[in-house]
Amino acid sequence: GLSGTWLWTLSSFFIGASSVVQTFVAQSHGAGEERLCGAWAWQGIGGAVPLAVLASVALYFGADAFVASIVDDEAIIGLAGSYLRARAFGLVGLTAAVAISSFFRGIGDARTPLIATVVANAVNVVLALGLVYGWFGFPALGVLGAGIATSVAEWIYLAIVLFALLRPTVRARFDTRGRRPRLDAVARLWRVGLPVGGQWVIEMLAFSLFMTLVARMGDAALAASHAFGQLASLSFMVAAGIGTATATLVGRFIGA
Repeated sequence: GLSGTWLWTLSSFFIGASSVVQTFVAQSHGAGEERLCGAWAWQGIGGAVPLAVLASVALYFGADAFVASIVDDEAIIGLAGSYLRARAFGLVGLTAAVAISSFFRGIGDARTPLIATVVANAVNVVLALGLVYGWFGFPALGVLGAGIATSVAEWIYLAIVLFALLRPTVRARFDTRGRRPRLDAVARLWRVGLPVGGQWVIEMLAFSLFMTLVARMGDAALAASHAFGQLASLSFMVAAGIGTATATLVGRFIGA
């Protein structure tokens, strides 16, 4: 709970920046320039993934030191550090997947990211049960296993949306063939993405600081707070989905 919240805070900058691919795709789609839509997915990957790689490496090697700087409970430090290292492997895959998912949402296809999410979560559940408890012939790795399961699921999510992006029908209509990033396009993405990523970081920072304070009250209080936070997220995720749909429609009308 502690390291997962901080991980999302640190990674939300890249993920928030990648999500603005949706804006540019929606505008191109609304303008009737469908052949320009596919390029924005690759510009988003080229603009955000290199930074995500650097952050992933820093997280992997600095996990224990980072956790030790915010809590002093040795039991929590060991568990949170191992989980954070395991989750660092999934950061790059998730960042790229968000850029591609934003392409699909930009063209009004919310179903493809939904299917990818359902499959990835199903894999996450099976792998987590196996790697945490040693079920299905997997080794019992505890919290470390939970982190590995989620990272694998994030790469599977990327594989699914990438496969969908390169389907012949999608490729023919939106020109989604792979291409190198262009500096001018990446610069446009970052001009919009920097405020978005910054806003996400600021919002998540409040949750992370709260979780850090709770962690100093003990592991039981930390576990209870995290569990309730996960349940509470069910309430505002509906509004977040409506907000995503609104962004697509606004972008489409601007393009038109």
